Amino acid sequence: MMRPIDAQLQVMKIETVVFVMDSGLRVIPPAALYDGKQFLIERYASANIPALRVTRLEDRDRKNTRVLAMGLTEAREGLSALPSVEVEIRTIGTQVLSGTTFLNQDFTVSNLQEQRSKSTYGILHLGTHGQFLQDRAKDSYIQFWDSKLRSDQIPKLRFDQPVIDMLTLSACETAVGNNLGISGLAVESGARSILASLWKVSDVGTAPLMISFYKAFPNALSKATALRQAQLDLLKGKVKIENNQIVGVDGLAAIALPKGSENIDLRHPFFWSSFILVGNWL
Repeated sequence: MMRPIDAQLQVMKIETVVFVMDSGLRVIPPAALYDGKQFLIERYASANIPALRVTRLEDRDRKNTRVLAMGLTEAREGLSALPSVEVEIRTIGTQVLSGTTFLNQDFTVSNLQEQRSKSTYGILHLGTHGQFLQDRAKDSYIQFWDSKLRSDQIPKLRFDQPVIDMLTLSACETAVGNNLGISGLAVESGARSILASLWKVSDVGTAPLMISFYKAFPNALSKATALRQAQLDLLKGKVKIENNQIVGVDGLAAIALPKGSENIDLRHPFFWSSFILVGNWL
């Protein structure tokens, strides 16, 4: 895919490639494109946009890295428990960035909006189940404690008042579908950038990627390069799971995972390439 222009990109010292995918190509993770020797992520950072018209390209406010981190760890409405989400939320909200965290009963749409009215957060992180059904858009949702937030309700949350610069949907299949699914709708609702998954992700495997991403986020040249660094940390085996702990994140001691967490090899593309950056990559 990159071969026809790769030499030119190298001469121009291009560091980030932005993809405007069409139709079925939107389910391909650009980071995992492979030329037989290297993955694309080993040469470039990448981002996706549904269309330029809905992409806000303002520079991010580097002074506002406060995070509102919310999530669901318990089984709800027939959906499985997500025990590693608590580790993910607590670590991001207290050790990696400064902010506020809420779990389970406090993870409601009304509380989300109440907290946004009380304080300005540059980052909104939601760790929960979600699904975009391409042929039944009205049934697409993000699961909160007390309800499913349907995709057509997302624009009403007005993520541009005040602006959410980085919205992460640490959930299942949130980028799949027309216009990049729920993530596309979130961009249209005012959020400048979305990090969302292309397929059903591993509960345990997602936490190391997210923690690494936010650790790189404040000082990275761009959001795209922060994601690239986190993906490379997993691909190269720097950040890994050992003895029920996440190890290798710069500046952090080993992070304990829930007992009985599966032993997985984070170097596999399944774990590091599922999340794509949609919208403003700066």
